[in-house]
Amino acid sequence: MAERTIGTIKKLLKKTIDDKEDIYLALLAYRNTPVYNSYTPSQILMSRILRDNMPRTKEQLIPQLINKERYHLKLKEARDKQKYFTMTDTQQTDRNSKSKKKITIKKNLAQYGNLER
Repeated sequence: MAERTIGTIKKLLKKTIDDKEDIYLALLAYRNTPVYNSYTPSQILMSRILRDNMPRTKEQLIPQLINKERYHLKLKEARDKQKYFTMTDTQQTDRNSKSKKKITIKKNLAQYGNLER
């Protein structure tokens, strides 16, 4: 998950530099964007929404503690979903060509039930 965040930030910085826009406004917008369908990075780190150019009520700018259980549940769901869709078997080596082949396991969706998207 950290690798994905770093890639997102790099792409964001590259785009803002190419468009000759303010890097700090782009980072501020990223910090106020919800991740994993729950909280924003600023809410996770500082328990508040940062003031930016989006219209907000005064009540939204008041610091509020996040619900740790909800955050950890959403994080676990995202990890489980990622783990499910990237499952691979151990790498097997062909003795003749010595090339590594990944064999993807296709599990029956019925045993996992309906996955929410």
